[in-house]
Amino acid sequence: MSEFSQTVPELVAWARKNDFSISLPVDRLSFLLAIATLNGERLEGEMSEGELVDAFRHVSDAFEQTSETISQRANNAINDWCASVC
Repeated sequence: MSEFSQTVPELVAWARKNDFSISLPVDRLSFLLAIATLNGERLEGEMSEGELVDAFRHVSDAFEQTSETISQRANNAINDWCASVC
């Protein structure tokens, strides 16, 4: 890892602390950062839906959002992300 690498929780905390956004709510931007970080750590292949949901769960936990609807909210976030990049 380079000296500039950050973990998913570190990136989520940074985005939240700085209220960083680019025409996106900060939690959605954090999700995109989580995807980029996790994808950068992969040696080959695509991310599975489970990995995407886990990334969303990290963001959801950091923003203290309810875990009761995580599957539905993760699915919506994944669909939004896919619509913009797929």
